Amino acid sequence: MKTTNYGVTIVKTINISNKGSISVGFFYKDGNMASTPSVSSIIPKIFK
Repeated sequence: MKTTNYGVTIVKTINISNKGSISVGFFYKDGNMASTPSVSSIIPKIFK
């Protein structure tokens, strides 16, 4: 979790077997965790 003056970002990671993972950042404006978040980043990772 990363907190700034603008809000809070939470990153969730989904592992795809032993082939890789996808990390998705969800941004909560003003830190309002009851609101619907916006997606701030999508990071695919491939394991070799």
